[in-house]
Amino acid sequence: MEATRFNYLLAADQLGKYLGEESSDRDAEDAAQDPTEVTKAHCESFQVWMIETRSASTALNKHKAFQQFFKFLLDEEEIDRSPMARVKQLQTPQKLVPIMGDDDTKKLLDNTNRTFMGPRDEARHRQPSYRPESV
Repeated sequence: MEATRFNYLLAADQLGKYLGEESSDRDAEDAAQDPTEVTKAHCESFQVWMIETRSASTALNKHKAFQQFFKFLLDEEEIDRSPMARVKQLQTPQKLVPIMGDDDTKKLLDNTNRTFMGPRDEARHRQPSYRPESV
């Protein structure tokens, strides 16, 4: 619960910094200082900026945090309407992980001990051939 709360506050802080330092909106400076001044356009431009500078999945995480943060402000009657009310949730593209081809798999298996005892037996053969002197 504490980590979740921290993440929501972190997202709100990041939005404030974005609005104060990165946004080209004329009214962004006010919104950077007061979350009740944040608009739908501010949230959408922040999402675009997050995708460009971080990733779509990070932007999606911030989107979810903003939904909860502004829901809290609604519950506390700090705002009349959430700026996230009509901001669409981002679709994160599925990343495909390349798989090894048959030739690479064969090379890997050919260079691996295939039995459970193989690594043990190999370690025995690599023991030093000298014996330490008795003290």
